[in-house]
Amino acid sequence: LDARELWSAVDALDGKVHESVQVDALQVIWNMQRSFTRWLLGRPGEIPDITTAVARYHDGIRDVRRGEGILPDSLRPGYEASLREWKEKGVPAELGGQLAALPYLEPCPNIIELSRERKLKPVDVAKVYFRLAEALRVPWLQAQIEALAVDGRWHAVARGVLRDELAAQMRALTAQVLELSGGSADDRVQRWLRRDAPTLRFTLSMLSDLATQKTLDYPTASVAVQRLSQLASRG
Repeated sequence: LDARELWSAVDALDGKVHESVQVDALQVIWNMQRSFTRWLLGRPGEIPDITTAVARYHDGIRDVRRGEGILPDSLRPGYEASLREWKEKGVPAELGGQLAALPYLEPCPNIIELSRERKLKPVDVAKVYFRLAEALRVPWLQAQIEALAVDGRWHAVARGVLRDELAAQMRALTAQVLELSGGSADDRVQRWLRRDAPTLRFTLSMLSDLATQKTLDYPTASVAVQRLSQLASRG
């Protein structure tokens, strides 16, 4: 994840920004490290040693981080707002750009696995992933899951299961879209969405209805994730 370089850049801000800004920056880096570590521990098969994991994922994550045109228009305002916030806090533009991008790199391990399976560039798979996620309101659903109250160990476990299940279904659904040959990422996703599939229409309608609610509880979030699972299983 090139975290050491980011840590050094944050440390170099000593005396230049408020200490709380550095803590916030380290928290963003830590969130990405935690997410990737959880993914490695939960992936099917043997857990790879560090050298193997670096060789398998480093370049893909780097390429997605540097890629252009990956986020659809609806997700750009959030990214640009984060850029402005880091700039207002006194963080240099290059570091601010990397910190603003980190939250969007969480699905990279699954994106890289799909790119290896399909022999595609990670950037091209990422474009499909984020446009499909936009259509299925996944960024909103993911934010709702992260916002669930955690009161004790089992709430934490339940939230983690929802998070992991959502990621697994998005990987499966993205694989379906990648089966459609030809065209841009937008074209492929739109063709997939225009299918005459009752399960898809019902899922889109249900997610739109849920999005009108300000917050979700555990049972409702579970229903939404389960609905995506049913959609993925029916192809």
